[in-house]
Amino acid sequence: MNNLKLREKIMLELMQSTRGGGRIFGVVFQKRSTGKLRAMTCRLGVHKGVKGIGGPYIPDEKNLLTVYEMPQSHFRMIPIEGVRSLTIDGLKIAIA
Repeated sequence: MNNLKLREKIMLELMQSTRGGGRIFGVVFQKRSTGKLRAMTCRLGVHKGVKGIGGPYIPDEKNLLTVYEMPQSHFRMIPIEGVRSLTIDGLKIAIA
């Protein structure tokens, strides 16, 4: 497994570890569309406003993670390969 895939897997597992208990985490990632860095406060496992229809594509197939952005109260997609840092329970984890 190359370093990029390993890094992506570790970051994804760290983000998914926050799912239990509705823990909030911070993430900084590079947007695919513009290449700019974006900071977001979000959480996983939110079902508010979900209608059960589903999206036009499967996020996993595009290497995306669906999160609920706070306080904007919107669902967003984070490109896993673009994650630069995470802040979970006050601990900042940065990846170069």
